[in-house]
Amino acid sequence: AGRRAGLARVVYTSSTSAIASYDGWVDEDRDVWPESPRGRIQREAEEALTRGLEGANTAWTTLRLAGLHGPGRELARVYKVSDTDRVRPGDGLERTNLVHLDDAASAVLAAIELPPSETGLIQICDDDHRTRREVAANVAEAARLPAPCWEESPTQHVPRGKQVSNSRMKERLRLSLRHPTHHA
Repeated sequence: AGRRAGLARVVYTSSTSAIASYDGWVDEDRDVWPESPRGRIQREAEEALTRGLEGANTAWTTLRLAGLHGPGRELARVYKVSDTDRVRPGDGLERTNLVHLDDAASAVLAAIELPPSETGLIQICDDDHRTRREVAANVAEAARLPAPCWEESPTQHVPRGKQVSNSRMKERLRLSLRHPTHHA
């Protein structure tokens, strides 16, 4: 459809769920497919877009957005910490990968303005990769509630999980984050 419409550029918003589980930094060059059904669907959609625009004179950018927060998606809503929902599954040592709605929107606008020669994948994430445990405690403190309890005690106090790199976002989109951290 993009080829027939003669579009100059397509900007597709995907999700960091299209990235496979991994302990450590991940950039756009990591080409391992995720195992989760949601992540595989996201990756298949990215691939379909790329294949569909092959041979067309249409520039494209796929933006993999981290978890969104901001107005209407406040951290207190994402990390429920009310007294009735205080026990969280796991140990909470998974890293967070989030981006504020304002920064996600700025990334889309910047991608639209890229030169036609610029195509490819760009991850959109803030600079803050604290653990879920730390973020939930911060949200609870801001709400004047006790920190949530976790089903499991940490056996090691080493954060794990993917840590989404945003260096290509900063380099190619020249995006200066308005919300580089996600404090409550």
